[in-house]
Amino acid sequence: MTVAPKSHQNTESNNKSNSGSQSESKADLTAGSSAGPTSPKPCWIYKSPRKDEMYLYLDREDDFSQVPEALLKQFGNPVFVMQLELSAEKKLARENTMTVLQSLSEQGFHLQMPPKLTPTLYHGNED
Repeated sequence: MTVAPKSHQNTESNNKSNSGSQSESKADLTAGSSAGPTSPKPCWIYKSPRKDEMYLYLDREDDFSQVPEALLKQFGNPVFVMQLELSAEKKLARENTMTVLQSLSEQGFHLQMPPKLTPTLYHGNED
């Protein structure tokens, strides 16, 4: 499946950050290192049109070449959501930032699955 680039506004920071995103080493991703805060790593986030709350994080804007074909088929045509600068100090709502950074560094993408919902059944008044 070939994914066409999404048309969205490029910001100045997007253009500047594209060139150095691949040179990030795994050592830079270590939380609490004595070298101080990690330098921010840009990532681009896309949502699935097929599955609510499923997101794909990419280390390069509109570059789906590292994402397996089977995953893209299940995911659907990605819809751009936002661009973030991730670092060990940045907290994400539902994902561990270090896990995302490691996936981006090793694979070029990170898949955020929807939350697992456990229904609570009502058993009537227990009085």
